[in-house]
Amino acid sequence: MKKIILGCVMLICMMTGCTKEEAAPASSPLPTLVAYINNDKQLTLFKEAFYRSGLDKDAVILNGGPFSVFAPIDSAFEAAGLDLNAIRNTEPARLSAILRYHILPGRINGETMIGFFSIDLTSLHATAKPRVCRNYEGLFIDGMPVAVANVAIGDGVLHKIKGVCHVPDRTLLELIRSRSDLSMLAHCLKKFPEMETLLADPDYQDTWQFVLGRGMTLFAPDNIAFAANGFPEEADFDALESDMQKSVLSRLLIGGKRFLPDMIGGLVIGIHIGPEQAVPNLVRPGARPSYILEKGARKFRTTGNLIAPRIKQPNIGGVNGVIHIIDQIILP
Repeated sequence: MKKIILGCVMLICMMTGCTKEEAAPASSPLPTLVAYINNDKQLTLFKEAFYRSGLDKDAVILNGGPFSVFAPIDSAFEAAGLDLNAIRNTEPARLSAILRYHILPGRINGETMIGFFSIDLTSLHATAKPRVCRNYEGLFIDGMPVAVANVAIGDGVLHKIKGVCHVPDRTLLELIRSRSDLSMLAHCLKKFPEMETLLADPDYQDTWQFVLGRGMTLFAPDNIAFAANGFPEEADFDALESDMQKSVLSRLLIGGKRFLPDMIGGLVIGIHIGPEQAVPNLVRPGARPSYILEKGARKFRTTGNLIAPRIKQPNIGGVNGVIHIIDQIILP
């Protein structure tokens, strides 16, 4: 009888021991940024640029954190002209500057940033600050939408984005003069030195509001837009009376650096006349509203255009604001 009891006790002990060994193991640690990009098939070009830039050896990235990494997916790099061959032939310092602009100190996710916001935040770039925005359509950086948000990594959080953010290095006037498709606008601005001065000011501060007050936003008709509105040649615009020239150009510039997501709720350009957000025209601040940018931020409602103007290329960032290329002149 004693042998039977002893055997039962030993059996119970063995069963108890087996149960402890088969208990669920502790969760494995999250991969670091470097480990994560090594294995993500959507970030092969980001990984290539990361190693080419030398950031894999950067002491701040390896030992610091947490960081919020806005990593362009492969199709975003390709759309920006940075395929595998281009990345391998780009100077490491240039790649480093681009990627550092996409890496922000701290965790920016649904738990740490509550509600809707639009704010310029410090990045690992030496001087440039990207604009991070959240609205009811999602999270954005410099107007680029996040495709996959809140990927937890050991040293922060990663967001996959649909575009490459270019580090702003020129004023809006310099950007206009650098683009052949805006040559007509560049010519017209020569007749309006007050507006050229605003566009050339790298440190312009709009005092109208605080959150979006730094910088300005230019809605820039391209050469096709000028031609569509009866100005295919420079001489055609020159033939207008001076007041009409200023009236046409003054509707293009408003206060505050506004990427497309910053305008998603619609804007009244001029004095406040309704529930939409009212924004001053920088050149004619006391004028009646020149136009209304409708909800969705791609379409204008005006009194002078038979067909509604639209934004055809948004979010061209400069050191003092943003340019959105539009398909028509905003008529009085």
